[in-house]
Amino acid sequence: MSEVFRISGRRPLFVATFLSRPNRFLVECLLDGEKIQAFLPNPGRLWELLFPGSTLFLQKEASSNSARKTKFTVIGIQSDHGPVMLHTHKTNDLAEWLFDHGLVPGMEDYRVIRREIPWGKSRFDLLVSDGSSEMILEIKSCSLFGRHIAMFPDAPSLRAVKHVKDLQGLAAKGKKTGVIFIVQSGDPEFFIPDFHTDYDFAEALFQIDEGEGTFEVKAFKIPWNEDFSFCGKPREIPILWNVLSSEASPFGYVLLLCQFNKRKEYAIVISPRLEYVDYNDMRRPNMIPSLKAFLSMADSIRSIPVRTGQDLEAILANGLGSICDTIKHFNGKPIFMFQENPLSKRSFIQYLLSVRIDRLEEFLSI
Repeated sequence: MSEVFRISGRRPLFVATFLSRPNRFLVECLLDGEKIQAFLPNPGRLWELLFPGSTLFLQKEASSNSARKTKFTVIGIQSDHGPVMLHTHKTNDLAEWLFDHGLVPGMEDYRVIRREIPWGKSRFDLLVSDGSSEMILEIKSCSLFGRHIAMFPDAPSLRAVKHVKDLQGLAAKGKKTGVIFIVQSGDPEFFIPDFHTDYDFAEALFQIDEGEGTFEVKAFKIPWNEDFSFCGKPREIPILWNVLSSEASPFGYVLLLCQFNKRKEYAIVISPRLEYVDYNDMRRPNMIPSLKAFLSMADSIRSIPVRTGQDLEAILANGLGSICDTIKHFNGKPIFMFQENPLSKRSFIQYLLSVRIDRLEEFLSI
């Protein structure tokens, strides 16, 4: 009988209904009719997963910890792609189990020697060995998927960029290093670094892939069972370096999501690629000059990049026009208005997945 890995061990999982996310590491949910808070060990944005009404799977902590404010921890969520594991701290446990059972495709002879490997000012996840050589690895948990393509990260990470560059430096000195992406669903057929969200991370990985050395990048997918157990061997999926080469660009478009507190409404403005400048400072005069007065009225502005070398302005506008509540115009520019935060609307998130991920399928033979 095949060995089984269980995220929660023998402890039962509790089924809850997601309500809201007060901060990055806390969710509010309904459990047996009672509103509770649970610890969410995942710093990602999780826009495409955390919709009100979604089913969460929680684990109750075995011992009382006075430092903890919550009794429950989020293990995973039910999605359109089946169960998705969200507990990023458990990803290294899974990776160690796969290595020690000889289940990592292409690395069946490797076993874990040590975890949490300090090197300089960095700390890496695993040190593995096949008996003759050792390899330092970073393990990344991926929970962002479109129809067929998975991406990482779903939020910018200076730490992830630093790890890749440090591993690159070690590889240049002859040490075997690598990054393994564990895709938390059995559906995706391909993987690509999320160049929209973190261009520096994608660029760092791409430079390593182009160069010579002893650095490996692999992506595996895990089809979780309903109880967040896994039995079998993960499947390696191809990394779309060719798509990254053709589509990843420091230019493209930015969707400017504006919030107006007094009017209790939201607006989205498309910033064309020719005006794509420092989008961390949205109110500077050279960022869409014709809309400077409109943008200055917003209480907050969030930027959502769509990086590409293609002309997508009409596609972006048509998509937004089909899901917004109304369209206004300011100095001839269309403004797409929403009565509630688009990031909480399934239709808008599906739109983002379409233009950022699913659109890349045109480069594939699926």
